[in-house]
Amino acid sequence: MVVGEPGRVDRRVARGIDLDDPPDNTVSLFFCNYLAGLADSDLRSAEADAVIRLARGWFALHPTVLSLVAQTEIRRGNLVGAYAALRDVEQLAESGAYDRTTSTNPILLGEGLYLNLGIVAHQLGKLDVAKRSYRKLLQIHPDHPVAEQNLRLLGS
Repeated sequence: MVVGEPGRVDRRVARGIDLDDPPDNTVSLFFCNYLAGLADSDLRSAEADAVIRLARGWFALHPTVLSLVAQTEIRRGNLVGAYAALRDVEQLAESGAYDRTTSTNPILLGEGLYLNLGIVAHQLGKLDVAKRSYRKLLQIHPDHPVAEQNLRLLGS
């Protein structure tokens, strides 16, 4: 899938041309590496836009890919996009209906998810979601300082 210089996406993949069906799951690792290694200067490139769009479509059941999409959206300043990706991860975590053909760090389905979702929801003014996320984080990590502090700020 990668041609030319490392980190560059095959143009057919970036545009989704001639790919009616998603590629096999091993390609998810490419998407993870691409998103994790994306330079700040490339965050708003057409290529990054295409990779995020394809990642959300092709790997909608893959918590690692979706978590990296959320992280990338945060870096891009797109909190609405990050929130959507994190809510998708939350749904996968709660239903257990996620892709298990590649390993997923459990933190992405627990502590990391609820911390990030709480912070992003809080910043977007979605206070009920933020409070719920911080409370879930405290169930996992009872003395988590960020969750405790932010719940106090929210008056809960």
